Amino acid sequence: MNFEIPNNPETEHFLQWVKDEIKVYEDNFELSHGDLNNKKILEIGAGDRRFAATCLLNGLTSEVYSLEPGLGNGEFDEAKPYATKEFLGGVLDKLPQDIQNKIEEKTIISDAEKISDSDGTYDLVIGRSVPFESEEQLEKRLHELLRVSKHVRLYPINESNRDAYTRAIEILTKDRQISVEYKTTVEDDIPTETGIKHITEDVVILRKTIFAD
Repeated sequence: MNFEIPNNPETEHFLQWVKDEIKVYEDNFELSHGDLNNKKILEIGAGDRRFAATCLLNGLTSEVYSLEPGLGNGEFDEAKPYATKEFLGGVLDKLPQDIQNKIEEKTIISDAEKISDSDGTYDLVIGRSVPFESEEQLEKRLHELLRVSKHVRLYPINESNRDAYTRAIEILTKDRQISVEYKTTVEDDIPTETGIKHITEDVVILRKTIFAD
């Protein structure tokens, strides 16, 4: 993957920042370069699509598909409060044109509850800070993600959404074809007005498996 990089300090600094973002994704999702290398990946709630950009700049994979309903022209209005046009274009618009083109070619404007791809299309699905309106929506989303991939990682799972994820995953695992693992990727003490608050954020790893009767 060779790209034409403009030769100016400001652009070089920006591209290095995007390139370094791979470390954040790998830490958040408990992934390595090997987990991403030459894989076909779907990111839901892709936002400004920096994950696709950092994978390209690091030469890991050109097969990152960015699903973002907020890029639509009204058909996914529920996504609008979470993703402004300014935010969604904040990274893409500053990238070299050939990288922009590759990302745009693999951008999907849809919600994550109804994906048009065939079963097992992707090697991996990831989603970071993707909002949901209800537990029913979350359960439908998880079911759909595990239809298009046998391997799904979502982050962060914390006190604000843990109960909803627990109940949705319980429904999914009734057929005993899903393995579930939580890994703590962020643990910190945060100062607040009332004292120190300890926060824990996990990535949930879902794998579709086959169990013998």
